[in-house]
Amino acid sequence: MGSWVKWILTLVALVSVLLWFFTRDVVPRPIRIAASNLESQEYRVATGLGDVLADSHRPVKLLAGDGSRDNIEKLRAGEADLAVAKCGSVNLQGLEVVAPLYPDALLFVVRRGRNIHRISDLVGKKVLVGLELSGTHELARIILKHYQLVGTLQESQQYFTNLTKDPTLDAAFVATALTNPDLVELMSSEEFEILPIDQAEALATLFPYFHTISIPAGMFLGGGPVPPRTLQTLALPCLLIGDPQSSPRMIDLVLGALYEHRMRQLFPTLYTQEAAANWSLTPMHPASRNFYDPYRGLGTVTAFLSSLTSLKELMVASVALIWLGMERYRRAQEKHQQAALSEQKERLGAFINQTIQLEEQLVAQMDDPIFLQELFVKVSQLKVQALRELTHEALRSDLGFAIFLSQCRDLVDQIQRIQGRLK
Repeated sequence: MGSWVKWILTLVALVSVLLWFFTRDVVPRPIRIAASNLESQEYRVATGLGDVLADSHRPVKLLAGDGSRDNIEKLRAGEADLAVAKCGSVNLQGLEVVAPLYPDALLFVVRRGRNIHRISDLVGKKVLVGLELSGTHELARIILKHYQLVGTLQESQQYFTNLTKDPTLDAAFVATALTNPDLVELMSSEEFEILPIDQAEALATLFPYFHTISIPAGMFLGGGPVPPRTLQTLALPCLLIGDPQSSPRMIDLVLGALYEHRMRQLFPTLYTQEAAANWSLTPMHPASRNFYDPYRGLGTVTAFLSSLTSLKELMVASVALIWLGMERYRRAQEKHQQAALSEQKERLGAFINQTIQLEEQLVAQMDDPIFLQELFVKVSQLKVQALRELTHEALRSDLGFAIFLSQCRDLVDQIQRIQGRLK
């Protein structure tokens, strides 16, 4: 009898170990991320995320492809653990959002001198509309259909940087971050301009994943302000997508890396953790909800407190008082932070004006080697001063701060190119 008991206990222990082994949460090695083509902003962001994870010995493998639709197909086929996709450009049924990454601006970039002043002027023109399996291509179809232009264009399915390689191309539909280096370089060439989307508010009403944005005058550096005046257009979130069965530990690691300070420095338009926590357009992965929710587990505590009927009223009153105190403290902190942020925004405006003045000086004295070297030092000192003074987290994610850093970088590039020609 005793031997049978021992065998049964051994079998139970063995089954328990096997169940634990086959049901445990295992982080994939490497974590495979489908991240569009090598030139895209999605691939750049995924590369930065992979670098941060590699520092904690979590290898990442990036899977290049043709865009959002291709990325999602890899995820559904089990070839990828995560995928990057533009919201609204693909069917996410059966999948869940791990995190909104950054806003993609939707732009019609047109070649100067082709008599294209509004979207309706694209009729008969040769227009890049993105790769066939890309989110850009799908979004282009949505907007062109709204303007009743489907079938009226000569569509070319290429990446938008081909505008600089093929002079027969008249325009391109672009869906990317405003700070994308490819877009900045394209617009700084002064060969192209951006059309306003005059029906942006209507499109934002019809499609919930769209929202209107304004591109400020002088967003891109050139001989003059590019664009010359503020333009209205659309934007939508670029998302990191996972499967409902994705490893919660993997998601926790990825989100921790996404909000690491180095990512903010490399990609200033990334959504903050606070903004991502308010995502509501599509279902979010439970592991992401747990990551963003600072009060996770509160339901269990509440159930326990409800069972203590004799102390319930006292506990509720105590919690209410604590909450009120915390709320008053939070509001006071928010008021203080808003005041500090307003002050730093004024300083940011002053720094941006200084970069404009330095660029005007560069245009006036670009043949003077000594002046160029002095100007290089001034730009570097201005950037260091701004980074030391403008420390507010919300300001670091502000579009104006990204514009300032972009202006400094482009000024340095221009100075170095001119110095190279003068040697």
